[in-house]
Amino acid sequence: MKKLTWLHDLQNFAGVLIGLIMISIGSVIFLNAGAKLYIFGFASSSYFSPEHRCENNFYEPSPFVVPETIQAKTKAQKTPEEIAKCIEKEIIKERKRYTRDKQEDIISGIILIIIGFPLWFFHRQRKEKDVKLEKIS
Repeated sequence: MKKLTWLHDLQNFAGVLIGLIMISIGSVIFLNAGAKLYIFGFASSSYFSPEHRCENNFYEPSPFVVPETIQAKTKAQKTPEEIAKCIEKEIIKERKRYTRDKQEDIISGIILIIIGFPLWFFHRQRKEKDVKLEKIS
């Protein structure tokens, strides 16, 4: 008779549970990112506003900008043509950023599924094998 059989059962239970959790989370991440990017064709976050980024009072913070330079930038007014070009650049930049983020999410989901499935499968097999051995004994 085995000593500490509960520890062996706990190991199987934890392996199955962790595997299922990883598969579940990976599937949700994968499906969410894939649907947003390839099915619905989203090109940006719902919070993205190129108009706001291109207003005359907006500037990109930089660690190398001196406060006087910031004030000089905010005083300069942009023409409508400059604002239109800025909006176009921001849309392109956001599309690239959003696509990259969603592709990374898809990869993360796939990795969770790839790691979680064998973990779940082999611990489930071990549990079934233990149950069969108990029936024989």
